[in-house]
Amino acid sequence: MSFLAEASRYRWQDLLATAPHDFYARPDVVALEAKWLDCHTEAFFYGDSLVPLLVRTLPEPFALEGYDAVSPYGYPGVVSASRDGAAETVRAFQAAGAARGLVSTFLRLHPVLNEGLEEALVDVKDLQTVSNGTTLAINLAHAEEEWLASLKPSSRYELRQLEKRGYEVKQDAEGSEKVFSSLYRQTMQRIGAHASYLYDDTYLHRLIQVLGDEATVLVVEAPDGNPACAGLFVQTGDIVQYHLSGSDARYRKFSPTRLMLSAARQWASQRGACLLHLGGGVGGQEDSLFAFKKDLCDVSFRYTTVRVIHDARRYEILARRRAEEQGKPLREDYFPAYRQ
Repeated sequence: MSFLAEASRYRWQDLLATAPHDFYARPDVVALEAKWLDCHTEAFFYGDSLVPLLVRTLPEPFALEGYDAVSPYGYPGVVSASRDGAAETVRAFQAAGAARGLVSTFLRLHPVLNEGLEEALVDVKDLQTVSNGTTLAINLAHAEEEWLASLKPSSRYELRQLEKRGYEVKQDAEGSEKVFSSLYRQTMQRIGAHASYLYDDTYLHRLIQVLGDEATVLVVEAPDGNPACAGLFVQTGDIVQYHLSGSDARYRKFSPTRLMLSAARQWASQRGACLLHLGGGVGGQEDSLFAFKKDLCDVSFRYTTVRVIHDARRYEILARRRAEEQGKPLREDYFPAYRQ
């Protein structure tokens, strides 16, 4: 049992070679996120399992000396060969964190690879599992004709109309990375996303470089030659993730993303993947985005996060100081409470 820095990535990589994981748990991907967020990378190792982490200093101006941690963006989860192994790892992590100086940790489980893990954690002290809604995926075991036949008639009609109107999918074409980067940021700004999600060209370029052949950038061009939407898709083993995307609001009524996801399905199937995971709605809600994805998908998973308190005394001190600073009670649905 140990905490290892990103510099110890060889052991990290060795474990990933033997246990099911997604690209979110890769040390080079986690290191990119750590640099972007100005924190540092660690992983908690326990036997043949690990928990990838971003470790942060406690917030000013009232902080005690120490740290807290959070899973990297996406679905890094707990990397382990079994659910029991993952559960034992989380229990050990909860107990070991205080000695490392951690007050709390916010973990994002993997909806597919950590399926059912929350049920094995219900009896762990100072740990709470929280359901964050449902994520959706396309089962690639079905042929394309079967998948198309399973869609609503209106969806099949819209796909045909997009092609008839002249919308066209370009894959890894010259300039597609810049188009994707621009559309992604435009979309994040349009929906009012937190600044931490406004990845710049440098971050996105480096991410695509790091992912290499595991990733593809798809761009849908409108009939007038302008990019209508773009997305970054990443394969790790049997799973392809719909990682990041953006669109031009002018073409939204034509739903070009539907054509992009159809092309992504073909790409994933050709590469031998079993699942194209599209994620869920905004903030885990069953909103219009969720409804759009649900029409294309035939598999669903529960998305769970885990709130871990390693040092209850210091956690209460920090929460009390934050409440005093704000002059009102803290929200119970926010974790860690002292970062509100």
